[in-house]
Amino acid sequence: MPQKEVMARLRAWLTEHAGGDVTCIETHISWVLLTADRAYKVHRAVNLGFVDFTSLAFRLQDTLAEYQLNRRSAPDLYLGVWALRSEGLGITLAKVDPQAPPVPGKNDIEYVLEMRRFDPGQRFDELLSHGQLTPALIDALADALVGFHQRCEVVRDPELTNVADLQQGIADNVKAVLDMSTESTERAVLQQHQKWLTVQSSRWQTRMAQRVEAGLLRDAHGDLHLQNICCFQGQVTLFDCLEFSPRLRCIDLMNDLGFLIMDLQAREAPRLAWRLLNRYLEQTGDYAGVALLRYFMAYRAMVRIKVALLSPNHAHTAYLRLVRCLMQTPMRALIITHGLSGSGKTTVTHGLVETLGAIRLRSDVERQRLFGRQSAGRSQRYTPETTEQIYTHLANQAKDLLVSGHIVVVDATFLSRSQRDRFRAVARCCEVPFVILHCQADNAILHDRVEARVQAGHDASEADTAVLDAQLRHDEPLGADEMADAITLQTAQPRETWYQPATWQPLLSHLGLSERALPLMC
Repeated sequence: MPQKEVMARLRAWLTEHAGGDVTCIETHISWVLLTADRAYKVHRAVNLGFVDFTSLAFRLQDTLAEYQLNRRSAPDLYLGVWALRSEGLGITLAKVDPQAPPVPGKNDIEYVLEMRRFDPGQRFDELLSHGQLTPALIDALADALVGFHQRCEVVRDPELTNVADLQQGIADNVKAVLDMSTESTERAVLQQHQKWLTVQSSRWQTRMAQRVEAGLLRDAHGDLHLQNICCFQGQVTLFDCLEFSPRLRCIDLMNDLGFLIMDLQAREAPRLAWRLLNRYLEQTGDYAGVALLRYFMAYRAMVRIKVALLSPNHAHTAYLRLVRCLMQTPMRALIITHGLSGSGKTTVTHGLVETLGAIRLRSDVERQRLFGRQSAGRSQRYTPETTEQIYTHLANQAKDLLVSGHIVVVDATFLSRSQRDRFRAVARCCEVPFVILHCQADNAILHDRVEARVQAGHDASEADTAVLDAQLRHDEPLGADEMADAITLQTAQPRETWYQPATWQPLLSHLGLSERALPLMC
């Protein structure tokens, strides 16, 4: 039976049994029928090269895989798989056992995936377009993604972990897009991108292999853009993972995250992109993966361009523009803070990284990562020895991030001149601008803030008033020579004044940037 006839019968069945109108959405790969509270998805019998749905047996196998894989992140959204069977001029539906061998029944004519519908307007692309994608939702998304990635199975299959094969797949994707493109200016960008990709593949091949060995190539989502994330039953929910190809789904976790960062950038939401990235990194500690971010973002932009070329009336200029941007020489700089506990360093830098497009390293977070967090023994984690380990660790991370092409903000007290000089040397070695953000507030305000933070118990900082008093005794003020690279912020002033463009103009001038250059990705 032709699929269009099958879909007509399914639509009639749903109209009769579900009641109300049934809406049909068609993509390059599937049909989705929407009732009042359910969505029914059927794969089109098409061969697009990267997936072949022309076989009924494969459509059954794939529909079951889609059900099972998506229940990892959205168990309440995915309800089951049904076999459609012809009955006279209509059809009947029979539930498919997901544990049974995926073999088509004699009378089966098609398979449909049943899902619950989420409320209209709750997809993240829709929320963004309506100005409703808030920082709180981005934080919840980062938390959800960290949890999902932690649960994803590590991939060790040699067929899926060969780095040369992984890189060839990315290169083949660009070639496929080039073969589909007919516009001369677009083709010129794509040809330039092929050359850039060759250089990047060679540069990061060893890093990719190290990450495979470290277990960071996992059976992940594979199609993580804003259209595949929603708010469902009050929770940020990832859905519609890439089920039809283990090779495309079993990827480096930074590749998975990079799709989402790319999509936010392409949709002109860079501040949200940098907020998401930094929150994810603080929780996972995967700063070494940032070196691969532009490479993976460019790949994901090319995937969206391919999908757009396969789908009539889908624009892709924003993705092509981002690819062009990613190939440019990136802005780099090293920015450190100087200030006592409670002086507002973390609050100031939180806004800064979103504005500049930077990666932030927090000494408080890295201290916990290296030494753990216990209520007892707090003073032992602030000894000169542990402090030296922290700053050595931060310096190594900062240098790696600078070499890979990023603006780096290091949020730490930097009370010792030797600590500051070490990072100045890192900046000099990497030939990047060096800036000190000097955060100041009265001692009484510092004590009040630290005490309130300890009472709340939500911040990564474990510094209490005893630690603050010790800092006051041992702080080495900025020298006259350091003040030339310093920008002083009086954080006792109202917080809303901290983020005015005029506040950051000295920093922009120091970095040789104009206000129009913000926020930066490349």
